[in-house]
Amino acid sequence: MSAETKNLLEELARLAAIAKEALLDAVDANDDGKVDLRDVIALVENGDLKSRFESLLGQTKRKQVLASISVVLDRQEKLVNGRSLFALSADELNQYTALGETRRMLFTMARKIESDRNAFLAWFSDYAIDVILKVVRVVIPVV
Repeated sequence: MSAETKNLLEELARLAAIAKEALLDAVDANDDGKVDLRDVIALVENGDLKSRFESLLGQTKRKQVLASISVVLDRQEKLVNGRSLFALSADELNQYTALGETRRMLFTMARKIESDRNAFLAWFSDYAIDVILKVVRVVIPVV
């Protein structure tokens, strides 16, 4: 994996972990136990999350995300190495599916990264956080 792709995934993992914790705190603090986009934006407007998201959104371009998709896809293909998916071991199949989920998440990110900031935050909080936290331990070591 290219260093750029690894750095992107590691930064996404850091943001996801910190944002997830902040969102859980917000859920606990709300009487109805729910958070919406306004809560997410308020969380991002404070402290370290704000500067990290601004850095991610300001420095990461669609072209970089698309390059990372290619790296992940290449790793998937090397993992399979011409075999049927049925021939993969359980560990290899886990890696393959984690890489696939990462590829799909990055594809959506490529479409959202240069869109409206609030739309990106909504996607990140509603979808990306859980995907990133689910796959990061598997994907980063194998890419």
